[in-house]
Amino acid sequence: RKPDRGLRVDSRDSFLCETAGILRGILRISHKQMSEKRPKTDGSAFSNRLLGWRRRPQETALHSVSKRPTAPSEVLVIDDSDLARDSIKRMLEAAGFSVVTAPSAIGASAMILHERVRVVVVDLHMPAMLGSSLVGVLRKHPRLRELAIVLISGAPVDQLVTAAGAAGANAAISKLEMASTLVPAVRRLLRRPKAAYL
Repeated sequence: RKPDRGLRVDSRDSFLCETAGILRGILRISHKQMSEKRPKTDGSAFSNRLLGWRRRPQETALHSVSKRPTAPSEVLVIDDSDLARDSIKRMLEAAGFSVVTAPSAIGASAMILHERVRVVVVDLHMPAMLGSSLVGVLRKHPRLRELAIVLISGAPVDQLVTAAGAAGANAAISKLEMASTLVPAVRRLLRRPKAAYL
């Protein structure tokens, strides 16, 4: 019986040795993989050494792009109807224009200057401020008086044309005809010389 007990001890020791060897091998592989991923120290900035990783090239590119000024928006669409505003935006973007939108004419002057808008498409009938009233305000603005403005409405065409003429809009387009007339009108107005604020 004593030899049997000694044999079991030897087998257990052999198993433990083999297990320890396997674990050491796994640890060596893991250490090697981590060493390959860890960047070499080359006197980089303290923050990089502290983090232990350098910024990836694509992250650097994105960071530099975010600092660049945004391109001017060609068209501003103002309409209190979410459905109409989104529909006009999609139509103009499909034609290749860059578009920003607003649900109200209030604050439009500041937005136009900030976004460097070249053409404003504004609805005639809105609750807070009529589109024709906005046209009048822009025509009196020292920097925006030459801005191209398109007045749109679902109202009768003769009423729309009268309002647009009295306010000083560059074009009047019925919402019933926008699908075929708005894009050509905006494209024509964009051929005009750029305003001074651009």
